[in-house]
Amino acid sequence: MPKFLIFITALLLSGFTALAQGPIQKGYIFKGQLVDADSGTAVTYAHIANPYKGTLTVSQASGAFTMPVEAGDTLLISNIGYVTRKIAVPAKPSEEVVTIKLQPKTEQLEEVVITNFPSEARFKEQLLGLKLPDEGVALDLPVPDVAKRTVEGEPEGVTVFSHTGAITGFANKFNNKERGRQFKAKMAVEDQNKAFIATKFNKEVVQDITGLEDDEKLNEFMKFCVLPDDFLVKASTYEIHEAVLGCFKDFIASK
Repeated sequence: MPKFLIFITALLLSGFTALAQGPIQKGYIFKGQLVDADSGTAVTYAHIANPYKGTLTVSQASGAFTMPVEAGDTLLISNIGYVTRKIAVPAKPSEEVVTIKLQPKTEQLEEVVITNFPSEARFKEQLLGLKLPDEGVALDLPVPDVAKRTVEGEPEGVTVFSHTGAITGFANKFNNKERGRQFKAKMAVEDQNKAFIATKFNKEVVQDITGLEDDEKLNEFMKFCVLPDDFLVKASTYEIHEAVLGCFKDFIASK
């Protein structure tokens, strides 16, 4: 009996101790402010993502932001011109705003050589200015049809030549040759567009925006985030950044 009373007393004391410590904090609102690590100025319109919750927010003009979090979460902070950062959420909330410094990113751009047709207008100019050399290709034109018939008003037996077959054959040969040239020019433009797109949208760019370090996850995301070629050719760096973040949010939500 005394042992039973001792057990009950210990249980009650532990309960009182837990109450005295207050309720366990599960989630809270994280308050942060983003600044440039070199100048100390506010970093505006940066993207702050919580991959664990699938939430996303943007820093204000002052660099401030808020985000619902839980202990153990990691915030992913990215912005054009800055190195992407990962911030571990503190176990307990703080009344003070947490200052987060973002390091400006200095990139050494690789040389990209684009030749022949940098634009559609240039392509048309080159195409219209093409000189067709005499390559000595036999046209194998059909022999003109020769018909001997009587024409009204002419003496009987006048020979009339029909050149329709020869003209048609020449036109077909010329059109086929020109179509071949146009096809090759079109393929050259498409190849150049693909090379141009590869400089704007690749694994390195996506990894910098999303912070994905696992190669398998990165490949999975690249297959998930399919952006149209027409968009990638015309889009600015900011527009691609926004599109990838939108894909990343959907990617997280799908898990």
